[in-house]
Amino acid sequence: MNAFYQSAWHHPGFAWLGNALLIVAFSRVVPKELRRYTALAIVTILLDAFFTGAFNPFTQHGVAQAFSIAFVILGDLRYFYLVERDRETRNPFLVATLLAFIVPLTQTAIMEWIYPAPFIADRRLIFLSYEALFVLFSSLLWVFRHGVGASRWRSGLFAFEIVQYVLWCSIDVLIVSGHEWALVLRLLPNALYYAGFLWFVVLSWRR
Repeated sequence: MNAFYQSAWHHPGFAWLGNALLIVAFSRVVPKELRRYTALAIVTILLDAFFTGAFNPFTQHGVAQAFSIAFVILGDLRYFYLVERDRETRNPFLVATLLAFIVPLTQTAIMEWIYPAPFIADRRLIFLSYEALFVLFSSLLWVFRHGVGASRWRSGLFAFEIVQYVLWCSIDVLIVSGHEWALVLRLLPNALYYAGFLWFVVLSWRR
């Protein structure tokens, strides 16, 4: 199963299959208000899966890491944008962009200046710390900014995002604790992130 996790069947396989199905059903399942957003999100996910998956043409660590960081921020941005749009924020894209940078900048500060030693010893802590910080930040943001008067759709979107990140975080705790078999459990949150998120967005849109 670990071999499958590392293979192209998983990544970019899951992402390409899930989004290919969405492309085929695009005109039927995607609401008109979301078509531009969905099309852009699909392109981003397909590129993400290509540049961070088994077909990644860049073998240099620095280049690959730069792509990974960029796509993580874009992945969070797609969530924050929808929430801000539902709140009818004046400039949802600008606000969402600012919000999407808070967790990576906070993590960078911790890794580079505050307490770098653990991250040098175990690179898996990079994933775990990001996931934990995102859960904390997005939960606080929900309590103090988004939760009051939230629509059912926005509440569902928040729940989906939190479940996805909590799964990642819990699984990475197991991996960091020495349970390498838990790597296969990451298939579920990975599928939610690369394929399930957009399906959830379009199928639940204000219904």
